[in-house]
Amino acid sequence: MKKKMLPAFVCLLIANLVYAQGGRTDSAFGLNGYTSIDPLLGGPGDQASLHGMIITKAGKLLMYGYSSAPGTSYEAMVQLKNTGFADSKFGVNGTVNYFTALNVPNYGVQALAQQPDGKIITVSNLTFPDQNGFPAHDEAWMARYNVNGQHDLSFGGQGFSGDIYFFDDTHKRFFIQSTAIQADGKILLAGYTLDNSYYPAIIVKRYNADGSPDANFGTTGTFGEQTGAIDFRTVYPGWWNYAAKILVQKNGKILVCGNGAPIGGSQSGFIVARIDSTGLYLDNTFGTNGLAYKTFNSFDGAACNSMAIQKNGKIIAFGVNYDSNVGAVYGMMNFNTNGKLYTGFNSTGMLVMNNIAGNAQSVVLQKDGKIVGAGDRYNDQFEELATLVRVNTNGIIDNSFGTNGIVTGDAGKVSIFKDVAVNSLGNIVAAGDGYSPNGTVFVACRFLSSLSLNMAEANDISNVETKPGPIAAAFIYPNPVKSNAVLTYTIDRDEIVSILLYDMSGHLVQTVLTNATRSGGTNKQQFNIQNSLPAGNYLLTITTKTKQAGIKILKQ
Repeated sequence: MKKKMLPAFVCLLIANLVYAQGGRTDSAFGLNGYTSIDPLLGGPGDQASLHGMIITKAGKLLMYGYSSAPGTSYEAMVQLKNTGFADSKFGVNGTVNYFTALNVPNYGVQALAQQPDGKIITVSNLTFPDQNGFPAHDEAWMARYNVNGQHDLSFGGQGFSGDIYFFDDTHKRFFIQSTAIQADGKILLAGYTLDNSYYPAIIVKRYNADGSPDANFGTTGTFGEQTGAIDFRTVYPGWWNYAAKILVQKNGKILVCGNGAPIGGSQSGFIVARIDSTGLYLDNTFGTNGLAYKTFNSFDGAACNSMAIQKNGKIIAFGVNYDSNVGAVYGMMNFNTNGKLYTGFNSTGMLVMNNIAGNAQSVVLQKDGKIVGAGDRYNDQFEELATLVRVNTNGIIDNSFGTNGIVTGDAGKVSIFKDVAVNSLGNIVAAGDGYSPNGTVFVACRFLSSLSLNMAEANDISNVETKPGPIAAAFIYPNPVKSNAVLTYTIDRDEIVSILLYDMSGHLVQTVLTNATRSGGTNKQQFNIQNSLPAGNYLLTITTKTKQAGIKILKQ
C-alpha cells in the first residue's frame, strides 16, 4: 500500500510546488495564517499599536507595544504559541497590560529583549511634567518579567529601573528606540536626546543584568566624569542623528543604525555606527571614525529603520529613500565589515525599490541568506497594504517570492507589518496593526518561505494522515544546489526514514537514504546530488511510516 501511495503523493506535491510561490500564508498558524488579538481582550473603544515582536527562546511569538481603554493607557505584551493562538500560560490569557505607578503619559513598550535566562526586559518612554522645581523631561524606564509574564520585582526598584539623561538644562528629552542583550546578560539601550535647538543625537547606554547602570561603559564628560553613555553629540560633533536599531556582533562590538547628516544643509542618509566592545569609544576601523553615512543620491534624503548581520559579518540596512515625486520608497544597503558599501550587492551596494512606496519598518535574514523586508505601501486607491519583499543576497529582488518579489497581507486583517522574523523551521513571521469592531488590535501572520513545505501542507495534499505527525519541518541549505548540500529535518521520536529524489515528472532519479533508523529530534543528512542529473527543479522527499514531506530544490 505504501509503494502505491507514494507516487501519487509525489505527483500531487509536485503540482502544488510548481503552482505555488514562496510567501503563501501558513494554514497551520492561527486562522488561515493570521491571528488578531486585542491586548485588553476586547473592550469597546480599545486601541492598540504594535511596536515590535521577538520569537522567544521557547519558540513562542511575543508581541509588544501600546494598549489603551478610554481614560487609561498601558504598556502591553501578547504571547502566542507557535500554533498562532494565545498562550494561556503567559500573563492573563496570553496578555500583559501594565502601567507604572507614576501615572504619567507613556508610549507603551518601545523595545523588548530576552535575557540569557529567558527573562524579558521591556523599555518604555515616559514624559514627566514640571514638578517640585524639576523641569519637564522624558525618561526611559525598564521593567523585567519572568517567562510566564509575571513582573520580576527583584529587578531595579520594585521591578523597574528608571533613567534620565542630560548633562545640563538643555538636554531634557531622552527617547529609547531599541534594546539588545549582550552575551554576558548586560542590557544595551539605544535612543536619542533633543537639545533646545531640537537637534537630535544618538545615545547608547549600558546596564548590568540587574538594571543598575554600568559605570564602566561610555565616554567621559566635561569634568572627567564617566557618563555611562556613548553620546554622539560629543563623539560626532556637528551632526544630527536618530537611532533606530541596536545589535551586538559575535565579537562583542555594538552596531547602531539610524539616519542623520552633518548639520548645515546636507540631506539625511543611512548611518551605521560601530562601538568598540569595551564600550568606551566608536570603532575607528569602521566607516569614518566609527560611522558610515550613505545616501541614495536623492536630494530628499533617506532614513534607515532596521538592520541585520549576515553570516559573513556584512550588514544589511533597510529603510526608505525620500523622493519628492513619489514620497518614501523602500531602500536597502549592504555594508562590508569595515563600513564601506559592498558592491557585489546590486553592483553599487544599494537597492532602491521605486515600485514600493511606503514605510519600510523591519528586516530579517532567512536561513539561506535571502533578505526579507517588512512595512506597508499604498496602492492607487491610497489603501494601506501590509507588505513583505524578498531580496536575493546579490541585491536583486527575488521573483520566486509572492508576485514579483512582493507579498501583500490581507487588507481586511492587517494594515502594516512593523516587525518580521524567521522561526526555527524557516517560516516568516510578521506582526503589525489591524482592526476589529471594537478598535485597533495586534496582528500576527506566518508565511511559508518556500525553503520547506511543512507537514500540515504535505498531509493536506496527499490525504494520507490528518493527525499530527513526527516530521515537524525540513529544509535544505544551500538551495539552489550545485553539488553538495545539507538536509535538516526534525522528528519527535525514533523513526525509519527514507529520503528520495524525484524529477518534476515524478520519476525516482536518486536514492539518498532508504529504511534507515534515525533518532527523535533534529537530524542532518549530507546530500550530494548526482553530477549526471541535468540542471533544473527536483523534489526531495522525506518519508517515515506515517508521514511524508517534500522540498523543491533547484540544481544549478
